[in-house]
Amino acid sequence: GSPFERWARLCDNLADVLRSPQQRQFLSRIREAASHVMALNELNADLLLFLILRHDHGDCESYGVAHSLHVACVCSLLSQRLDWSRDDQQRAIGAALTMNLSTIELQGQCARQSTPLTRRQRELNQAHPAEASMMLRAAGLDDLDWLAAVEDHHERLRGAGYPSGRTDPGALSQMLRLTDQFTA
Repeated sequence: GSPFERWARLCDNLADVLRSPQQRQFLSRIREAASHVMALNELNADLLLFLILRHDHGDCESYGVAHSLHVACVCSLLSQRLDWSRDDQQRAIGAALTMNLSTIELQGQCARQSTPLTRRQRELNQAHPAEASMMLRAAGLDDLDWLAAVEDHHERLRGAGYPSGRTDPGALSQMLRLTDQFTA
């Protein structure tokens, strides 16, 4: 199919996967989605940028899924340009797809609401990096770099981030943080 059809299938498949992290095939399906992102990048990077930048967020119900995919696509582009190994590229894309695993639905709710976040929403948001990492561990992920990137994707150099105020977040977590902000 066309790249647009491939993109639509990827969005649909990813929505099913991200909403079911307890499924036995969760990690293999995330890795498969990461491979599709890499293939779209290799097919036509300009088209991939178009798909990210022109995506209609009118359906805020799927905002969390779309945002994860957008971050993954930008991570694919950056990690390729930085000449990272294919394994590291795949790790970056996988971490991007799963960094908000515990708040996929919450992101859609927050995107739709016109009022400030509630105290509970702020608490869930503050806890989501550690929660997503725990969910990935429960799913069987043992890639320590991927897990650290998810856990630290809101950390900033010199300790200005959250949830732990780490002063030395890794390169992958910083890529996730920056692409997360860029595509939000």
